[in-house]
Amino acid sequence: MRKCYFLILLLLLILTSCENKITEEYLIGGEWVAIAGYKDGEVKGDPNCDPFEKGNEFRSEDTVYNRTYGEDVRYEIIDDGFEIVFTFKNIGTYRYQIKMISNNELVLEGIGVGSEGHSCYMERK
Repeated sequence: MRKCYFLILLLLLILTSCENKITEEYLIGGEWVAIAGYKDGEVKGDPNCDPFEKGNEFRSEDTVYNRTYGEDVRYEIIDDGFEIVFTFKNIGTYRYQIKMISNNELVLEGIGVGSEGHSCYMERK
C-alpha cells in the first residue's frame, strides 16, 4: 500500500512540474493559421484575432511575418512564457495570453486595449 501512495505522489509531482509555457523555439517553424475561435476553454466558433487570422510565420526569436499585412512584425514573449506582445510599425501593439495545446496547436486570448475579447485557436501548417 505504501508503494501505491508513493507512486501517486510521484505522478502528481511530475504532472505539476510540467509547464505549459511558450518559448520562441516552439513557435519557429511552419506557419500558424487561425482555424477557430476559443471561448471558455473550448475551441468553438470563428477565429477572432485580426490581424493574425490569415497566417503567421515566426522567423526568429523576435520577428514574425504577418500574412494579413504582408510585413515582419516584432514580438516578445513575456510573463514567463504565458503572454506574447506583437508590435506593428503603423498600427500599434497587440497583447495576448498564449497557451500551448500540443506541438502544433496553440491559443491566443486577447488582453488589454485593442486585443481584449479577441481569441483564436491556431494550428501549425
